[in-house]
Amino acid sequence: MESLVKAAKPGMWTHERGLYLVIAKSGSAFWALRYSTKAGQRRLMTLETYEPIDTAMLKAIEARAADLQKQIKAGRDPLAERDAITGKVIATANRVDTETFEQVARDYISHHKDGWKNAKHRGGMHSLAS
Repeated sequence: MESLVKAAKPGMWTHERGLYLVIAKSGSAFWALRYSTKAGQRRLMTLETYEPIDTAMLKAIEARAADLQKQIKAGRDPLAERDAITGKVIATANRVDTETFEQVARDYISHHKDGWKNAKHRGGMHSLAS
């Protein structure tokens, strides 16, 4: 595996049961778990950044991947759960009080139109603000 990382050849190399060594185009490498959810969505979950490791560290990564596979078989999506915990998922239900572009534009125009010197611009934009 270390020779692949040193060569910085982009791609995904399987290790075992869904555990992959992934090398990005930038040359960075990481361990990832590839799986499908019950709904059939393909997922790639980063587990660790790659560092030259000994057998014990590799066994720990394999054990973590095996534990995640058990969760997946039980119908869970560990990547979605991790993202929800870290706050990366923004629920659309929370967007109810968000202003629209039109609301923001109208507010901006109403506050700034008096400072615009060109009557043509002031008149054209005034119709939107009213």
